[in-house]
Amino acid sequence: NVTKVESDRHKFKVPTLRNVATSYPYFHDGQVTTLDEAVRKMGHYQLDRELTDKEVAELVAFLQSLTGHYMGTPVDQLK
Repeated sequence: NVTKVESDRHKFKVPTLRNVATSYPYFHDGQVTTLDEAVRKMGHYQLDRELTDKEVAELVAFLQSLTGHYMGTPVDQLK
């Protein structure tokens, strides 16, 4: 409860989804190692339902499409 606001309890600040396919393990404690499992868990806990295999595959494909390559100069190499 960082904000001390009751309505903020059990909320997490979620990082960007860019490159999420390469940033496993997932969740705040690293308990999940695949996007498939992460999407299924989020469907269960956040939507209160089980996602179909097709829904999971479509969401995972979308998340994988967010993977890219950094084309600039890393901060530690700037002069």
